[in-house]
Amino acid sequence: MRSIYIFIWLCCVAGTLLRGQTDPFSPTVTRQASEAIQRALEKAGEDPEEGIAVLTALDPEKAGAAVDFTLGNLYFQAAQYTDAAAAYEKALQAFPNFRNAKINLGRVYFAMENVEGAIELYQELVRDGIADGETYLWLGHGLMMKGEAIAAETAYRQCLLLDQNRVEAKQGLLNCLVIQQREREALGLVTELLKADVNRGGFWGLRVNAQLSLADQEAALWSLETARRLGAADGEMLALLGELYLVRGMDEEAVASFEEAGSKGGLSLQRREQMVSGLINAGRLAEAERLLSGLVPELKNVRQADLKEAEGRILKLQSQLLMAQGQAAEAGGLLTRRLAEDPLNGEILGMLAEIQQEQGEYEAAMMLRERQLRISGFEAEALLGMGLIEAERSQWAKAVGFLERAQVFEEKPQVARYLQQLRRMVSARGGE
Repeated sequence: MRSIYIFIWLCCVAGTLLRGQTDPFSPTVTRQASEAIQRALEKAGEDPEEGIAVLTALDPEKAGAAVDFTLGNLYFQAAQYTDAAAAYEKALQAFPNFRNAKINLGRVYFAMENVEGAIELYQELVRDGIADGETYLWLGHGLMMKGEAIAAETAYRQCLLLDQNRVEAKQGLLNCLVIQQREREALGLVTELLKADVNRGGFWGLRVNAQLSLADQEAALWSLETARRLGAADGEMLALLGELYLVRGMDEEAVASFEEAGSKGGLSLQRREQMVSGLINAGRLAEAERLLSGLVPELKNVRQADLKEAEGRILKLQSQLLMAQGQAAEAGGLLTRRLAEDPLNGEILGMLAEIQQEQGEYEAAMMLRERQLRISGFEAEALLGMGLIEAERSQWAKAVGFLERAQVFEEKPQVARYLQQLRRMVSARGGE
């Protein structure tokens, strides 16, 4: 790779020498400087530091912009970004119109995370009318880093006007369209990219996301299955494929996808939790239990700030699995023990209340909901739960009261529809 860089820089300097005064955007080079540059590049083939030593030995007042430019290249090659930036900046002080120095300085700025500086340089090249496809490409990248998706889109399109086969520009444009939620355009572009490289898993993932955004689950499932057969699907994609199979009631295919996803590795904890939940809902309890058993050890890798929330999600899955296995008492016992450790945990109170309600223990469930109601942030959930308990007990008027209060805290369309039904029932019974 190092020899490739040297070859590119050598060609650039050689071009500068040949153009002389005919190119207003490249400096002329004295014979002495030219010979020094050639020596430096030859020595840099073995070690950039040797090439740097040749150029730094020259009189800095007589070296000229081309020497500083080459020195910047060698510093850049050695990942000495601060020195590289200083060399390029010095070259531009000596020759402000030095196009290649501006281009390379912009890349150094990116390496130094000075995105604003890089954007300014590339916009200057655009204003001067000397920007090439590479310049527009890097300008697009910089604007995307700043979150300027519309401006970045324009830069990527300009790059493609100059080179319609530039894959990096198409990828950048695709990201712009996705961020702007222009799914149909994104879908067309990613389809074009897949024709050129059908084995790119990332492209398949973007295609699926666009299809799901357009509510086309069947097309998304087809795309995921195609990616799987091509070997281009990663674990996350296979897990999503399993979830889509579950939605269609294709349990065997879903389980196979989940198992393949697990074998790939790299799945997030939340994705695996979703897989467990899907298997429980599908009644595949043995598979769900096997997968759930592997989640608890993963908690040690969760950040301390997120640990309580993650523990709560896994606890909920454990209780749901026990309930699905007909072990209501065990599920209740598990939650009761955890509640003793954390008596103000609103989520555990709600889960335990649901179990009590399912067992017909309405008074115990109501007491738990009343405790939950006193915890900030759980008022709506508690009131909704209390309303549902009263509805099960045919206490329609009380149910309406609780649900109306729940709507004040958090309005939900489905609750509003249910309220209408309950009000009609109350009215039919004469307000009882």
